[in-house]
Amino acid sequence: MTQKETVLHHLQTNGSLTQKQASEQYGIWRLSNLIYVLKKDGYNIKTIDTPVQNRYGGVSWVATYQMES
Repeated sequence: MTQKETVLHHLQTNGSLTQKQASEQYGIWRLSNLIYVLKKDGYNIKTIDTPVQNRYGGVSWVATYQMES
């Protein structure tokens, strides 16, 4: 399975994916590029800015990708 197919399958079965999940579960380091390609292929994927606590106690923002119906 290609990285693009892996990301598409994950989004279709799990609903959402972050860069951290992609790198830890699949070894994918360029998730944003794969999302761009999937969008160009016609898939309706929404990007949600999600706040997370960083290691210094502050807030950082990460992209969470979700399939839209």
